[in-house]
Formats: sequence, structure tokens, C-alpha cells
Amino acid sequence: MNFTKNDTSIVKGMAILIVIVSHWYRYVAIDAPLHFIYHFGFYGAALFSFMSGYGVYKSYVNRGFYKNWIVKKIRYVYIPYMIICIIANVVVYKYYKFDISFLWGAGKDFTMWYVPWIMLFYVLFRLVYGLNINKNAKNLMLVIVYFIITQSLISLTNISSVWYTCNGALVMGVIISECTTIMTKRKALISMLLGIVSSILFAYLGIVTDNKGYYYIHDWAVIVSGIAFCISIYYLMMIFSNVIENTYLDKSLVGIGGISYYVYITHMKVLYFLPESNIIIFMILSIAIAFLVKKCFTVLKLVK
Repeated sequence: MNFTKNDTSIVKGMAILIVIVSHWYRYVAIDAPLHFIYHFGFYGAALFSFMSGYGVYKSYVNRGFYKNWIVKKIRYVYIPYMIICIIANVVVYKYYKFDISFLWGAGKDFTMWYVPWIMLFYVLFRLVYGLNINKNAKNLMLVIVYFIITQSLISLTNISSVWYTCNGALVMGVIISECTTIMTKRKALISMLLGIVSSILFAYLGIVTDNKGYYYIHDWAVIVSGIAFCISIYYLMMIFSNVIENTYLDKSLVGIGGISYYVYITHMKVLYFLPESNIIIFMILSIAIAFLVKKCFTVLKLVK
């Protein structure tokens, strides 16, 4: 059994759906009985981060550090993000002061933190994996350096949201991508179950320590819970991907996964215009607009 390219698209589709549903319940359905669902958005963000780390390493294995590697990351990831943020400042948030915090932070809608952080990760990955040392040393260095830098930035900017801790999943995505080989269904099932149990236990620990004010333990519990969740989904797809293969669900998630990044950078702008609509309309429009945005960027040759 192995993790296929089709599986990566499915997982990305799952991840972005978790994220946009959680944002709906966090910012719109505040008084709804299901408002608590927004807490689960962290797992969508962790999963999205995990797949980013996984994909970066697979690309590195297949193609190496090709010419202008980091420049192309800026072109395909950061430039579309900047264009969307600038347009949003002019059109969507036109009644507010023009905000340039999107260049390094979460932007006007407080959810765009992932892009500057993934760009930082790309730079560190290029530096660390460009060194002539063994892979274990590279992994250890990546973990230590990325953790020190991200935690320093979190402290300097006074960020306390647990959403930022899903960056641990970025590094784990690299490690899983590097270490995983074809395995038996039995081993994959055991790994999946261990991931599920660990995710639940550490999530509970995070809740308990947060209520008691042990915030440092809480942050680590959330990091581990998110990573364990990602690992469980990874092995879940290994086991059950053939069950949904070529079904409508499979094709839908693959399609959404293919535009997941564009859903991420545009969905909060859609939400700004649809504060009174229902969640189904919001999801459909978010996906449709992301599809059109990607088409536009493709025509402009900003993306492949």
C-alpha cells in the first residue's frame, strides 16, 4: 500500500473544507448550536500544512532544487496571494484603512497567516536540504530551526492563537514523506488507530491544561494532537482510498483539492459579502470563485 498523488488531492480537499466550515461557524454562526465546530478548524489547518510539507519533499526528491526554485515558489504561492490581498483591500475592505500586514501576517481578515509562514518554511527547507549532511541531521536541523524561528515570531507579535501551532505539521509532513515506504494494510491500520487515539488524548490534555492556565503544556498538547490527526488521515487514505476511487466523492474532493490554495486565499472575502447567507451557498460560491481565480492566474501565467 502507498500514498498516491490522487490521495494528496483528496486530503487537500478535505482539509480546505474543514477550514472554510470552521470559519463560517467562527465568524458568522456565532449563536448557532454547532458554533463549537469552529474549534475543529485547527485540524484542517494542520492537515493542509502537513500536505504542504509532504508535497515539498516529494517535489524535492523527484526534481531536486531546480533552477530558480525559491523564485518559483514566490511566483506560484506568494504573488497570487498578494494580488488577492491588494484587490481585497481596494474592493472588499474599501471602507477600512489600507492594510499591509498581509505581507508578513494574517491580513485584514486574520486568517491569511499560513502564506507568510509557508514561505518562511520554503526558505528554511531550501537552506537546510541544500547542506551536504545526512538526512537525519537535516530533519533535526529543520525541526529545531523552524521551531525556534516560529516561536520567536509568535512571541514578538504577541500571537496566542493555537492555529499557529499547526506549523509543526509542516515539518512532520516532510519527515513522513521521507521515511514512509510501501507498507502492509495491517501496519497502516495500526498506525491509523494509534494516530486517532493520540490525537484524541492530546486534544483532551489541551482542553484540560487550557482551562487550568497551563498554556505552555496546552500549546504542546495541541501541536501533538494536530500532528497525530494528520498521521491518522494519511494512513486512513492508504487503507480506504480504493473504496471511494472513481466515485463522485473521489472526483469532488480531487477537484476541490486542486484549487484548495485558491479557496483558502479567497473564501474570507466571499464570507465578507455573504454574512447573512447559509453555509451551503457560502461553500459553493467559495469553490466557484476559487476556480475562476485560478483560471485567471493560469491565463496570466502566474500559475501552471
